[in-house]
Amino acid sequence: MVSAGKRLLVLGLVSVVVFVAGGCATSSTSGAFKSYADSFNKARPSMGSNDMTVIDSIYAKDAARRDGQGMLANWELAAADEAVGRWAESRDHFLLADAIARDLESKAVVSGSDVAKTAGSLLTNDNTIEFKGDAYEKVMAHTLNALNYIALGDLTGARVEVRKADEYQQLELEKHAKALQAAEQKDSQADQQRPATSELTEELGKMDSFTAGVKNSFQNSFTYFLSGLVYEMNGEADDALIDYRKALELTPECDPIRESVQRLSGAEPNVAAPAADQGEVVIIYEEGLVPEKQEVKFPVPLPWGSISYTAFPVYTDFTPTAERLEVSIAGRSVETEPLIDMHVLAVKALKEKWVGITAREIARVVAKETAQRETAKQAQKQGGVGAELVANLFGLIYKAASTRADLRAFYGLPDEVQVARVVMPVGQYDVRLRRVNAQAQALEKDVQLTVVAGNKTIVVVRGLQTTINSFSIGG
Repeated sequence: MVSAGKRLLVLGLVSVVVFVAGGCATSSTSGAFKSYADSFNKARPSMGSNDMTVIDSIYAKDAARRDGQGMLANWELAAADEAVGRWAESRDHFLLADAIARDLESKAVVSGSDVAKTAGSLLTNDNTIEFKGDAYEKVMAHTLNALNYIALGDLTGARVEVRKADEYQQLELEKHAKALQAAEQKDSQADQQRPATSELTEELGKMDSFTAGVKNSFQNSFTYFLSGLVYEMNGEADDALIDYRKALELTPECDPIRESVQRLSGAEPNVAAPAADQGEVVIIYEEGLVPEKQEVKFPVPLPWGSISYTAFPVYTDFTPTAERLEVSIAGRSVETEPLIDMHVLAVKALKEKWVGITAREIARVVAKETAQRETAKQAQKQGGVGAELVANLFGLIYKAASTRADLRAFYGLPDEVQVARVVMPVGQYDVRLRRVNAQAQALEKDVQLTVVAGNKTIVVVRGLQTTINSFSIGG
């Protein structure tokens, strides 16, 4: 005769297996038992393709939501549309994502819902906490949307977007200056208290060295450069100079930015504005896709002497982008120069959240282990050793399924943004673009553009997998 206690535990075991399987099978792009990175990997091969069927099938349902998951889905759809020159569609997705982001921000910093979700996540993982996005992602969303507006011939809309991007950067500077300093101090003080393995220590060391030259994750020279460009196109030279200088401070080795500052400030007589019969060609090259976070599990010593494991998000790919775009026009050849490495900003953003993630992971391991021990203890009292074994099995299955790192991020962003500027006489030109990708394949594309006196013709180039998409806008 099977005791009631044993029947209850067996029923519980079956229930948790069904629950976990249901969580993995959800149609959403992520969840407590489903990795967001896995969902994006299904969309990755279709990035840069005009056939949006696969990408829409992955993100359409989430895009209708008015929460963090909806914001992320709309970001990904906007990036996919922008990569193939669907400017209006990309704009609309970015605007919807921005509306959701501002709804989330308008809530109290710590609302009852946030507290409940954070507390509930102690028995699951960080994937159950509302996704709000990192500041660098929001800044880039507005920056890319400014490009959409330029392509659509709406400089007023582009101006609004670059101002929003600047507002985010300024807000984060003010909000996080002291917080980041305190977090770094706590991070340093907690070094000896962290559960560590040689693998985790090695990965942390790579992340630290990779971001050593970056002050924060939310300022980037591409945003300031594009802002300066928009102001120039609007005839606001003084505002353009201010933002070009900000970009140069972040990327002092970038010649196109330096020359822009010299030209507008008059600091260098040899760098003059285009003549009356000349215009300017600006090439903006968006290379690749930002790498994904990876899940690493490491041991946590428990108060009662045993060891358990928790999952942590890390970046394991620290290969610098080596690809450049060669631009040949009217017998001249120039190469794009790096403006921003999005990979570095993504790693920096993760590092800025490191202390909070670590604290939650340690608390989560202790909470799950405590719950399992108490369940097993009660099972032993009610059903004997057999029931205790079933309870422990139940706990092990649940912990294995629920120990997942939060890998959510805006993966549709370019890995790196580069720029080149060329002053040309008025006329029509055939331009050859040449890119050597990571597989050492030389990819070439011919583009036609028109240079108009006193105007800027912007060529947006998106390099993805084995594809080069290019679009001539402005002028």
